[in-house]
Amino acid sequence: MGLDDQFIMERSEALSTIKLQLEHRRSKEATVDQETKNLSFWRARLKQINTEYAIMTSEIKARKKAQLRRLYSSIDDLKKEQEEIIRLKQAFSGHIQKGEREERN
Repeated sequence: MGLDDQFIMERSEALSTIKLQLEHRRSKEATVDQETKNLSFWRARLKQINTEYAIMTSEIKARKKAQLRRLYSSIDDLKKEQEEIIRLKQAFSGHIQKGEREERN
């Protein structure tokens, strides 16, 4: 084997090594690019989920507030009805007591 043959063989080995390293680096870069795209996708998805969550939370709060208003209104109506019943009982009781007093006298 002459010097030229040895040089050609070493050059071929060096080129093969460089090609393998280059392919490996390209593969890593492709993986990094894909992971970057995935990260961007999931970041956008998370932002969308957070926005939807905020909207739904706001809607739930509004519904809860409306339900509470209806409940408080119903409670107020029941209190007024109760007060009216108490007044009627007191008036009725007063008439009965007055009638009993008159019967005794």
